[in-house]
Amino acid sequence: MRIYRCWFCSSPIYPGHGIMFVRNDCKEFRFCRGKCHKAFKRKRAPRKTKWTKTYRKFAKKDLSDDFAQTFERKRNVIQKYSRENLVTTLNAIKTISHIKEKREKLFLTKRLKKGIELRKKEDVKLVETQMHLIRAPNARESETAESKQEDSVEQMDIEMEDMENKMERESLPSTSKRVVRRRLLVKNWTRLSDGVDSFHGPLTMYRLNLVVPFTPPTQD
Repeated sequence: MRIYRCWFCSSPIYPGHGIMFVRNDCKEFRFCRGKCHKAFKRKRAPRKTKWTKTYRKFAKKDLSDDFAQTFERKRNVIQKYSRENLVTTLNAIKTISHIKEKREKLFLTKRLKKGIELRKKEDVKLVETQMHLIRAPNARESETAESKQEDSVEQMDIEMEDMENKMERESLPSTSKRVVRRRLLVKNWTRLSDGVDSFHGPLTMYRLNLVVPFTPPTQD
């Protein structure tokens, strides 16, 4: 089983897949898909298209000059069949692929180090020049928590007032609506005498289901 390489993007072509184009001079061009075939017909250069391996190689974005990649080169050398050589080559393929992955990861980390350093410098510059625009990350959360606490306290106060009103209404004897209104008016009645004495609260006297406002004694 032979695995070919795409002429345009150099991706693998497995048996039963791909497109083959034969030129007038009997030269074969194999393509992995119709996209590469169309680009070849339009006479596009693989070096200038960004999604090909040749572009990445010339732009130094992929590991190209490495000893582990020379094993994939084509060798037109006839060799005698031997089972020992076959077993050793199969074992070597696994180790070589593992080494290749490690080296590619190291190459990527080294290539991306420059960008990380540049971003750090830009961040430091922003902090030094525009410190007034920076806000604490947990500031919004603290504000929302405070607003929620205030809302809960207000709700508790309203509920307590409602409960007090209900308890007072239940404790009062059954009277007419006019008497209840008079009681509510008398409840919040206050009197200030010369800015010294102050009387707050329900100042009422109950006699025979009648409400009479209580007048405090005058000072001689």
